[in-house]
Amino acid sequence: MVHTHTHTDFASLKELQTPEEKIICLDPDFCDWTVPNSVFDSLNLKAVILQTTSFSWIDIDYAKSKDIPVVNLRGFSSIAVAEWVTMMVLNIARKLPIVIKDDWKQDYTKHQGIELRGKTAGIVGMGRIGAAIAENMAGNESAILVTKFSKSKI
Repeated sequence: MVHTHTHTDFASLKELQTPEEKIICLDPDFCDWTVPNSVFDSLNLKAVILQTTSFSWIDIDYAKSKDIPVVNLRGFSSIAVAEWVTMMVLNIARKLPIVIKDDWKQDYTKHQGIELRGKTAGIVGMGRIGAAIAENMAGNESAILVTKFSKSKI
């Protein structure tokens, strides 16, 4: 049975307050992008699945201390994130944040941005998202400079 809730009070979810072992899948919007550590203490969890690529909104170390694996949706929205990054690069290059701050009044001296074609794009990490960003920037005839980190060196 699937239960859908639209509030953030985990303690009030009667379906979760049972002694059975559980695997829960969390939507960050349900919990305002915060999971209290009490969730790991009180729900008899066997695992947590995050409906995001990010782990930043959950205390992974605390979950590990309770021997509760936390997994994410690897590869989910990689293209969407890369397109967002590419859009933001273009917006910054064209000084869109300054134009908006100036109430869209055109000042061609103050608001003149730069062209990105032929510029070098620096990318940290070459996973799915980094590779998609590199592909987007290469389409703009940008040179690609990549820095990769090994998990064993972090």
